[in-house]
Amino acid sequence: MSLSSLSGVKPIQVGDVPQVSVIAGRLCVRGSSTRVAVYNAAGQQVVQRTVDGQAAFNLPAGYYVVRTVQADGLHTAKVLVP
Repeated sequence: MSLSSLSGVKPIQVGDVPQVSVIAGRLCVRGSSTRVAVYNAAGQQVVQRTVDGQAAFNLPAGYYVVRTVQADGLHTAKVLVP
């Protein structure tokens, strides 16, 4: 049996696109060796961190741009934290 069939959690594969989501009012990022930068609506950087696995950030309510950088390239997501 694989890990994903036992736990429902998919292992992170090298080259996977980072996953950005909002869960319970927290910004969550999941990825392998991922540099994360989060910008508020005014364009100010509010978070900068390297994630290897997953991380959650407590941010005030608002719109954010999440920029993630991995070996395979740059990915950008727009999110609303309620």
